[in-house]
Amino acid sequence: MKKIISVILLALMLLSALSALSACGGEEPNPPEVCTSHTDADGDGVCDSEGCGESVAPPEDGGTDVPTSVTYSFTVMSEGGYLLTEGITLDIYDSETGNTVGYVITDNPRKNTVTLPKKSTYVARINSDKNPLVGYATDGEYPLTEGVTEIRLGTSLPADGFAGKSLSVHDIMPDFTLTATDGRTLTLSELLGEKKAVVLNLWFVNCNFCKQEFPDMIAAYESEIEGTDGKKYKDEIELIALNPIDKSDSAIAGIVSDYSLSCPVAKDSCGIANAFGISGYPTTVIIDRYGMITLVHSNPIMGVGAWCSLFDTYIAQDYVQEN
Repeated sequence: MKKIISVILLALMLLSALSALSACGGEEPNPPEVCTSHTDADGDGVCDSEGCGESVAPPEDGGTDVPTSVTYSFTVMSEGGYLLTEGITLDIYDSETGNTVGYVITDNPRKNTVTLPKKSTYVARINSDKNPLVGYATDGEYPLTEGVTEIRLGTSLPADGFAGKSLSVHDIMPDFTLTATDGRTLTLSELLGEKKAVVLNLWFVNCNFCKQEFPDMIAAYESEIEGTDGKKYKDEIELIALNPIDKSDSAIAGIVSDYSLSCPVAKDSCGIANAFGISGYPTTVIIDRYGMITLVHSNPIMGVGAWCSLFDTYIAQDYVQEN
C-alpha cells in the first residue's frame, strides 16, 4: 500500500514539473489592451475608448487645432484707388528678423494671396528691380494683416520728359515745365501741390471747333463753385490752353484777346501732344491730384454745365480714381 501511495505522489510531482516547464518555454499570454487615443468627446474628463476609463487632461489650446500657416490677401492699388495691373513682384520679409522669406507676383488686380508660416509677422515691399510700374513710389513697407491688405502706392512724376513716349489714360504724367504767354512758369508737380487737377486743353489758331469750345470752357473756369463762399473753379483747377501747332506769338495773342482766355496759355514746347498721338482738336487731357492721366477726350465739350460737372468730379473731397 505504501508503495502505491509513493508512486502516486511521484506521478503528481512529475506532472507539476512538466506544467512549470511548459509555462516557462511556451508563448507568453496576451497583454491587456492599452488605449492610445484617449478621446474625450463628451468633455467629462474621462477617455471615451471602450475599456479605458482613464482621466484625460484638456489640451493646452482649449481643444482646437493650432494652424501652422496663415494665408494673407492683398491688393495693390494707386493712392487714389486705381487697381494696378498684374505682374508686380513683392518681396515678403519677416518683420522681426528682417530676413526675406519669399516673394509673390501679382496675378489678379483685385485680390492676391500668399501663404506663410504663422510663427511670425510679415511686411511686403515692392521689388524695384522687377517693377513694371512707371511713376510710382516703391520704397514703402506694407504690413500684411488679416483680411485684405490694401497696398497703396504713392506717385512720383517721371522727370525724363516726353520723347519717345506713348501716353494714355491711367499712366502717370511726366513732369513738365511750360512758359505761359504772360511769362508765368507752369510746372506740373508744383501745380499739383496747389490744385486738385490740371486740365490741358489742346488747340490751334485755325481750329473752329476749338473757338466754339472756348466760351463755355472759360465761363466754367471763372464760375463760382456751388456750396462755397465765393470760391471759383479756377481756385481748385489749373486750366492750361496748350498750343502744339502755331509758332506765331502774335497769332496766339490774337486768340487770347478775342476769346478772353483768362487761363494760362502756352506753346507745347515739351512735345506733350506727340506723346498722346493727338491728331484731332480740340483735345482735353486731365491729370488728377495724384498725377494720373484720367481723361483724354477729342472733340469739343460744349455747355458751361458740362465743364462744371467735369470740374466737380476732380475737386470732390471723396474723389476716387475709376477702375
